Amino acid sequence: MQCMTCPLDPKKYPVLQDESCEVKVVLGKDQHTSIVPFFGQGASQAILDCACLVNMLIELPTTKTSDLTTIFQKYVDLRSEPAKVASDSSREFADLIYDQGFKADLARNIVLRFTPTWLLRMITGTVNSNRPSLRFMPPAKNNYLK
Repeated sequence: MQCMTCPLDPKKYPVLQDESCEVKVVLGKDQHTSIVPFFGQGASQAILDCACLVNMLIELPTTKTSDLTTIFQKYVDLRSEPAKVASDSSREFADLIYDQGFKADLARNIVLRFTPTWLLRMITGTVNSNRPSLRFMPPAKNNYLK
């Protein structure tokens, strides 16, 4: 996250103004671009980040800078660990797929050839099982679970 001052017209955007009439704009940097492609974890984590932040902003009591700072700290506290786990998992999978040599070949054969299908389904089925809903929208149907 990066904060910067934005000179918006206070008459056009009064809701964005805090007590000092200075608008703070938060730019959500795409922190997941460094994630190695693995089950779309970069995109998945970016969507989960947005859903988390939107749900927190909906409950924002005021638009004062102090309230926004509190919300952003809660967001970082909530999303840092899951994003790190996704990044680490994708890196480990990339190492498994792209490493060269006898050990890497052996590991690939064991993991990809001899892992039972039911176990792979169980593992991959939980990768994107966290489906938060936006609090201002009706919950999505779980049609994929049928």
